[in-house]
Amino acid sequence: LSLADWRRDSVNTLVHGLYSLVKSIKPHVKVGISPFGIWKPGHPHTIHGLSSFDSLYADSKKWLELGWVDYLSPQLYWEIDPPQQSYPALLDWWLQQNKMNRHLYTGNYASAIVVKSWPVNELVRQVQLSRDRRDQLSLGNVFFSAKTFSHNTHRIGDTFKSGEYSTPALQPEMTWLTAPAPSSPQNVRASADFKLYWSSDSSHTVRSWAVYALRADVWELVHVLNRDTMEVGVQGGYYAVRGVNRLGKESDAVTVHVDDIYVGVVGK
Repeated sequence: LSLADWRRDSVNTLVHGLYSLVKSIKPHVKVGISPFGIWKPGHPHTIHGLSSFDSLYADSKKWLELGWVDYLSPQLYWEIDPPQQSYPALLDWWLQQNKMNRHLYTGNYASAIVVKSWPVNELVRQVQLSRDRRDQLSLGNVFFSAKTFSHNTHRIGDTFKSGEYSTPALQPEMTWLTAPAPSSPQNVRASADFKLYWSSDSSHTVRSWAVYALRADVWELVHVLNRDTMEVGVQGGYYAVRGVNRLGKESDAVTVHVDDIYVGVVGK
């Protein structure tokens, strides 16, 4: 091996060994890596910049292709339009390497609204582009740095809260991992003061609770609650409560009808 090949092989051994070790001890634990966003210049053909493969000795394409991660968050810290480092071009390229159908949660450069004077709308558009590719397992976004949101820099938090992130969301299920199936909620009931209550069994399979409301014949997720919170205020209408396990798998639903005349359990 050349020195460069030896270095890459050493990193590959570490990545594969880490994934295998984690799965041998706790199969449910999710393993992910956030690599530099360009694997090699010319991949795709318009892309220029630092080579992760040659300069960082990181063959991140191989990790994704062989399923050595449960999710990958490539750092696509560039704008949409410039062809030399195009956000959508790179996103599409990474999705094409996903032979094992892992999850892709794109890394986005939120700090660029300060250090590079990006408009907040650049990041909004990037999230929209990521969501347009859901069917290719583009299933989320990871922002650096979170301080821009916690400090609401340039009102980025307000913008996303009123737009792309105006509704709650569940973690996408990782179907290739194994964990006990979540139990359905027990003793689901609605009170006259418009609250839902329920309880949990003793199996400890539930990590969170998902509450749905029926609106215009569509079930919409309205609340995601931690496993110790088993009550929530509601309005009139039909609601469904599901348990969710640590891998994002949901239980069968228990449905409740709430109105001014009758409050009760409809059924599973």
